[in-house]
Amino acid sequence: MKKITFALFLFSMICYSQNQKINREPFKLELVANAENNYSVNIAKSPYFVKEKVLQIYPGEELNIETEIKGDSIFSMRIVDKVTFPEKTIKLKFLQNVTDRNNTQMLLSVVNPFDRKLVYDAMIYTVDGQDGPQQVLFLFSQS
Repeated sequence: MKKITFALFLFSMICYSQNQKINREPFKLELVANAENNYSVNIAKSPYFVKEKVLQIYPGEELNIETEIKGDSIFSMRIVDKVTFPEKTIKLKFLQNVTDRNNTQMLLSVVNPFDRKLVYDAMIYTVDGQDGPQQVLFLFSQS
């Protein structure tokens, strides 16, 4: 009986961990930088979380962040390929919206599955020659 229990536990752990994504696969990021220039860079295979509770997301990425809650705070987070627990999975989408070369926007969509406000900080690196991350104003809508 112990062998069966252990085998079932091991099988469930393997299935559970196969859904987790620790690193993004390499890809080429291409953006409209301004009216005259494009920005292109090869993004190497890299972790989504650059340190504990600090997520790095690139334009064009859509991420599912499965969370564990303790008390009223997020205790842990992990990126998952498929949403298994929608009640505890934050969905992020970051994209560039270009209507014409003089009118571009960076859009961050956050789908909050919780019954309370989700509070977070966000910084953005720009490709227009400014050094370092820039403070960002995000406009929110409640759905």
